[in-house]
Amino acid sequence: MSDTNEPTRAIASLLEEEALNGPNFQVELRESFAPPTASRPVTIAILWQAERPLAVLARQRLTLARTAPATVRGPLVALARERGVRVAYTREFRLWSLMAPPPPGLRALEGGSLPV
Repeated sequence: MSDTNEPTRAIASLLEEEALNGPNFQVELRESFAPPTASRPVTIAILWQAERPLAVLARQRLTLARTAPATVRGPLVALARERGVRVAYTREFRLWSLMAPPPPGLRALEGGSLPV
């Protein structure tokens, strides 16, 4: 029997950037490759359903797969907007690229500018 509160817990965990390991939904925290803030490194939170990424939260931007189930998509978008988080929709394959490390030459850059 499935837990009807599990999507709600997964949404809360994602927006609070807290790890979650439920039977159907997981929230994974990773250190971002973005420059750290003054007080701490930037983390990204990833909402998974089985082995499919549904959403990536980085700072105050939520990128959501268009194919995310409605039971997650609607409440997640509403709560994110209520908290002032910007929301963008994309195809699932683009979420994979958000989680991938940048090429080695770009990782070494300070301040986000490209070498000339």
